[in-house]
Amino acid sequence: MAAARRFYSWVWRTNGLVFLALAVGGAAMLVWAGASLFQPATRAHQDETALQVEPGKVDTSGAQLSGFQTIPGTGLLQAALELPKGGGMLYSKGVAPIRNYYFFDPSSHAGHWLIPGYRGLIAETHEFPARHVRGEDNSAAEVVVYQLVDADSNGDGALNEADLMTLALADANGGNFVRLLTKVQSFKGIHLVGKRTLSVIFTSEGQMRAAQVDLDTGKIVRQSVLKL
Repeated sequence: MAAARRFYSWVWRTNGLVFLALAVGGAAMLVWAGASLFQPATRAHQDETALQVEPGKVDTSGAQLSGFQTIPGTGLLQAALELPKGGGMLYSKGVAPIRNYYFFDPSSHAGHWLIPGYRGLIAETHEFPARHVRGEDNSAAEVVVYQLVDADSNGDGALNEADLMTLALADANGGNFVRLLTKVQSFKGIHLVGKRTLSVIFTSEGQMRAAQVDLDTGKIVRQSVLKL
C-alpha cells in the first residue's frame, strides 16, 4: 500500500507540473497574440512618424515633371518638377509646389536643371520684361527672378513661406543662375526700373530694405535700409 501511495503521489505531482507548464505556455501564447495584434498599429504609427521629414529636407517621393512648355525667344522647352501637395510640408500655395525646372533643347536633345541637386522649393517666379506688360502672350522674357526656400530656417519640419527666403535670377533659358539676396523674411515688391535695373523691396533682420540689381552683370549695385 505504501508503494501504491508513493506511486499515486508521484502521478499527481507529475500532473501538477504538466498543468503548470500548460498554464505558463498558454499565458505566453496570449501575450504573444496580444503583441501580434498590437504590432501592426505600432508599425503604422512608426511609418507615419517616418514620413515627417528632417528640417531642411522634403520627401521627393511622387515628384514628377509637368508637361513641357515652350520658352518664347529661346527655342527651348521647360518643365517643372512638381512635388505632392499636403501635410503642411510644402509651400502653401494653391498650385503644386515646385522643386526645380528642367530645360530641354529639341534640336540637340540636351537638357539641364535650373539648380542641379536642389533640395529646397521654388516659391515664386517673376519674368522681366513681364509678358502682360508687353501685351504679347508669346513675347520673350530676358531674365527670370526666383524666390527660393532653401532650408527649414525656423525648424518646424516644414518648408514654406514662414522660412527665410533667397532671391536668385537666371537667364530665360535657365543659364547664368546666381543667388543675390539671402535671409529674406518677406518680399514687398520686385519691379523693373528702366530697362536693365531691378528694384527689390524686402525685409531682412527686422528691417525694410531696398536693393538695386544690374541685370547686365547680375550683381547688386546698391542696397540700403529704408527709414520709415
